[in-house]
Amino acid sequence: MPDFVIETEDTRQAVEVELTRKRAAKITKKLVNYKKFIIEGQYTHLIYLYQSLAIRRLVAKCAADVGIEVTFGNLDEMLRGNVYV
Repeated sequence: MPDFVIETEDTRQAVEVELTRKRAAKITKKLVNYKKFIIEGQYTHLIYLYQSLAIRRLVAKCAADVGIEVTFGNLDEMLRGNVYV
């Protein structure tokens, strides 16, 4: 389900790359599934990479509604080598 997974000795992080704005209902449904997967132990964290602040705000609102913690990263900054999470 995630775009890719980052695994370390202690973590298994699901990573979503969100390049286009989706409907809130679609993001909420995805986040509900991720919350379930985290509770079940399939993933330890969820990371969303975004380009647009509007996408970040929408995902953050949906995550708050669902009650799931999301780590954000700006894709453009990461591609330039500047990591701000």
